[in-house]
Amino acid sequence: IEVAGPCSAASGPSCRDELIGAAFALGKAVDGLRPALSLDVRLLRATQYAEAAGDGALRCHTYVVVEAVSGAHVVMEKLPDGSVVWEENGAALAFRNSLAKVLRTAECKTFGTVLDLRRL
Repeated sequence: IEVAGPCSAASGPSCRDELIGAAFALGKAVDGLRPALSLDVRLLRATQYAEAAGDGALRCHTYVVVEAVSGAHVVMEKLPDGSVVWEENGAALAFRNSLAKVLRTAECKTFGTVLDLRRL
């Protein structure tokens, strides 16, 4: 990422105190290009994330992303109303993860395939 402000070498030493308020990265969106998730594909790792939420005692919400060896992803979460979500290759997963904090991650040894995970 290249960050540039309005300062130049001619601006003098006061430019060293310049504060960058935001930085943006440009890149290709890859979330929609992930392979389809078949039931026999092996699982690689699971990561639990915490994200900000407007309700609840802790004002946060957690979700789990399971990555398959094929590069496909599954997001699993329990919503405040008690319903359970299973979303495969979500279009905004990279953006959502960038705003969240990683709580823990583990290699998948207990569940071998997506089918094993679906049986829970």
